[in-house]
Amino acid sequence: MSESRIPDRHARLLAYAQSLTPPSGWKIEISGDEIIVMAGSSVIHQRNLLLIRRQFEAHEPAGLMPSENTDLASPNVGKLRNPDLTYIPLSAVEEGGNQVPAEQAAIAVEVVSPSNPENDLVGKVRDYPLMAIPL
Repeated sequence: MSESRIPDRHARLLAYAQSLTPPSGWKIEISGDEIIVMAGSSVIHQRNLLLIRRQFEAHEPAGLMPSENTDLASPNVGKLRNPDLTYIPLSAVEEGGNQVPAEQAAIAVEVVSPSNPENDLVGKVRDYPLMAIPL
């Protein structure tokens, strides 16, 4: 099996996005050749996410931990996304850094933002399967 290689344009875009310093509370994502900068979530959004997270906790698989606003990177397909909630292996924490390879995520959960629903309902629904996130 050959080793996968990050396409040059995706590597350059990822490096550029990582060099940006967004204002506190803002997030940066990449979808294809597009950098997306988003404002932080509202209190209502956070409450809704809490309610969802509590439902997930009752069924949390062993060896996985919940993580909110974790960068999931998939440079081979030019994606860097930051779901509202994901479950990642505990071993991902030991690797350190600010990103987790997207294929390690068990799920990506989104609370649809009224200010930018297209990103959640179209872009992320398209990108998460391409990033090898199963749910």
